[in-house]
Amino acid sequence: MAGSALGSGLGLVVQELRTTTALRRASLFTAWVVGLASTACGLETEAPEEHASGSTHAVISIERSEAADGSSSRGEALAGFLNVPALVDADSVMSLVGLGLNLPEVGSCLVGNETPRTGPLTETALVEFLEAGDVILEVAGSQERLAPYAFPTVTDSISGVLYTSRDRAADPLPAASRYTVSADGLGVRVAHAAPEAPEGITASGLPLAEVSEVRIDGPLDLTWSVGAPGDIVYAELVSTRRANRSVCAFADELGAGSVPTESFAPGDTGQLLIHRLRTHAFDVADDVAATGQLRFDFALSAGVTFR
Repeated sequence: MAGSALGSGLGLVVQELRTTTALRRASLFTAWVVGLASTACGLETEAPEEHASGSTHAVISIERSEAADGSSSRGEALAGFLNVPALVDADSVMSLVGLGLNLPEVGSCLVGNETPRTGPLTETALVEFLEAGDVILEVAGSQERLAPYAFPTVTDSISGVLYTSRDRAADPLPAASRYTVSADGLGVRVAHAAPEAPEGITASGLPLAEVSEVRIDGPLDLTWSVGAPGDIVYAELVSTRRANRSVCAFADELGAGSVPTESFAPGDTGQLLIHRLRTHAFDVADDVAATGQLRFDFALSAGVTFR
């Protein structure tokens, strides 16, 4: 499998998936495809018949991020409907193509270059992003048809389309509103209320909008206004110069938590992001092997320097 062909095909992904979060997904997808290609080359070209059946997994993600000082905002809706072979770990596929959350368990943190554990991608058969017909997002009296983006045929092991909103505007994706998403080609229709955006956030006693420095001689203490029970608040502390980050997940109703800072170096710059996450499971038509998740992820951010 020629490296030039891989590079050319993956370049199309980067050009088409233009938003910041989509670029992150494309890079994860690139790493997966390269590994998938080398694995596939060592496998039989015809999968055994018993491996052909699998399951359908739908993920619909509504993401919105705003700077705490009000200087910028962006949003994105994303929908993917995957047909995953029986012997392939579905959670690993979701994670590696950017549809997974990659979060630690509630009450714990990932520090430095740690990543959550996922199951192995055992035998490799066709993993397909299903065509779902018209994917319609309805919220606050408005309606948008999500745009399908075709993945390039880089290997014989992946195909199909991913559905995304057409721009990075945050205003069409409000917090505390009821969302309805339908995909007529798969018989999907799901409705659920989005959470409030995170607010009342302090870091080391300062309102988030006033935070510009993070001391690394001890944990960063956070507080926030409590939302609904069952929601999750997770904090990301990320260095822009290094591959270091600290990610911690908390039960929303706690209203407080601490983030480790020991993996950062003085003088590094980065971002502090506080997310409120709500997930809702739903059925995909009448398929007992199908699962669905509607996910809301609303964040506030501040640029910081580590001291």
